[in-house]
Amino acid sequence: MENIRGLGDGVLKAYLAATVKNKCLNYLKRRESELLVHEKIKRRATDAANISILENDRMDFRMFSNEVNSICRESLSKMPKLTSDIFSDRLNGKSYREIAEKYGITQRSVTYEISKVLAVLKTALEDYLPAFILIAALMHGKMN
Repeated sequence: MENIRGLGDGVLKAYLAATVKNKCLNYLKRRESELLVHEKIKRRATDAANISILENDRMDFRMFSNEVNSICRESLSKMPKLTSDIFSDRLNGKSYREIAEKYGITQRSVTYEISKVLAVLKTALEDYLPAFILIAALMHGKMN
């Protein structure tokens, strides 16, 4: 206590000013750390929500894809075996010439059989056309 009395007013004021300044700086650093932690928590919560949305979208797409595949399989099963075999070969990358040679028919017949399948699938999948367009647009947007 006597040491404080022995100090001049200027030194005491400087000491108090330095103390207040340091306390304020410490408060600001602590506050900044708290804000950073809150920001990280918000970012992680947002990331978790986005992951959840993506997982739901992926699940919805799988369900959609399974439903479309089921409709395609069912439609193909109603077609004559030769027609569905020709279409399957074409989906597997065989050329019209290769398919024609395999089944002993003309390339024009292959074209006709494939057009029959496409007409049936177009009718069976007409309700899904807006979804196909949306998916194509989204995929095109991701590629650009």
